[in-house]
Amino acid sequence: MQSTLMFHGIGIPGHPMEPGEENYWINWDQFDAIVDYCAKLPPDEVNFTFDDGNQSDLEAARRMRAQGVDGSFFVLVGRLGAPGYLTEAEVGELLDLGMEVGLHGRNHIDWRKADDATLNSEIDRAAEELGELCGRPVEAVAIPYGHYDRRVWTYLERSPFRRIHTSDRGRSRPVDRFVRREPVMRWHDIADVVELIAGKASPAKRLRQAVMPRLKRLA
Repeated sequence: MQSTLMFHGIGIPGHPMEPGEENYWINWDQFDAIVDYCAKLPPDEVNFTFDDGNQSDLEAARRMRAQGVDGSFFVLVGRLGAPGYLTEAEVGELLDLGMEVGLHGRNHIDWRKADDATLNSEIDRAAEELGELCGRPVEAVAIPYGHYDRRVWTYLERSPFRRIHTSDRGRSRPVDRFVRREPVMRWHDIADVVELIAGKASPAKRLRQAVMPRLKRLA
């Protein structure tokens, strides 16, 4: 089993934040401690993922590369070049550093509330545009807010993405197409993150982790 950590922004945001988003921003000391710890682990034990395409992603990638750590960066196509977000050139720098660039949608909306045309724009067309920018097909996607229902799940199942990242807590097998992730929050210290990586959870939490994705797929 693998643990996949989910990061958002690091340091000081360069743009206004959505309500509650501040809880997903950590400082650089926290991040460096996590990278230092994970660099000593087997490479298939933990995955680093980043949502939203914040400009801090590039510095994070540089620090990771210095330690030999890889990551996947899920960008919002509609925010590329906006204040506080990655530019198209910086996406190229991520690729040059050996990082994966994946899709987080176009405008960071709840896909459950999107009509068919909007869903196509947010996923299919946005993936095509990002693929053209990267010069390669986009193989991975992360669901905004972690929100999905039966319709979104079915849509993604039929998509060409090889890996679909959720915000469902817990660990995943390397062969799983739908990947669970553990968010790293501003109050987490390195000991908390070590527990997340180890997959430690109470029986009640493990039951909730098993049941919640099934309930979402039935909604």
